[in-house]
Amino acid sequence: MPGYLYHLWFSQEVQKRMKAKPDKASLMAGSLIPDLADNKYASHFRVPASVDGFFVPNIRKIENVFEFALLEPERYPMHFGMFSHLYLDHVFIENYLLTEYKWNSASNRVTNLATGCVFDIDFFFSREGIYKAYAEVNPLDLGVDTKDIPSETPMTGMPIFDSNRHEKEWLQAHERSFGEKNENTKGILEYDRLKAKILLWAEEMAKFADEKSKID
Repeated sequence: MPGYLYHLWFSQEVQKRMKAKPDKASLMAGSLIPDLADNKYASHFRVPASVDGFFVPNIRKIENVFEFALLEPERYPMHFGMFSHLYLDHVFIENYLLTEYKWNSASNRVTNLATGCVFDIDFFFSREGIYKAYAEVNPLDLGVDTKDIPSETPMTGMPIFDSNRHEKEWLQAHERSFGEKNENTKGILEYDRLKAKILLWAEEMAKFADEKSKID
């Protein structure tokens, strides 16, 4: 949900903080994969969120599905990256979208509480709205080096994730990140607040992963 560049950055930050050191290239490639599936509902193991109309990855389910990677992240870095993607989607929706914005379904308006900007909900969730805002961050501002952005993503051996490899949307997002800012997206994201939260979530996930893997 937070966009490809944020998923790459999050996985990188988790890896920095872990006692185990899964291969970075495989980890970052894995962190892109859930969004490449044709059926994102299935690939994200979605269940209703705490607010009606929103859906999040089922944390218990993904812990079970990727338990082997959580136990041995150095042996299964790609799958560990896939888990990190789903983990970030869950906390981003529950602890950012549903707390940093005020949602009014009756008026079909959403207010960014940090910026005070109000948007039509349909526009907000369109490719011209929040998805364009994601891509307007410069990867270098997130500490993501261009050389670390995967050019390919491998097959996983898990059918729900292997349905689509012909579109390289993450590379397109990277190219757009160096373009001009769009006035229509101004105020959708408060980038510094989001960056601070992602670093906090990376710390939390690294601790969780260390507990699961029991690496000394």
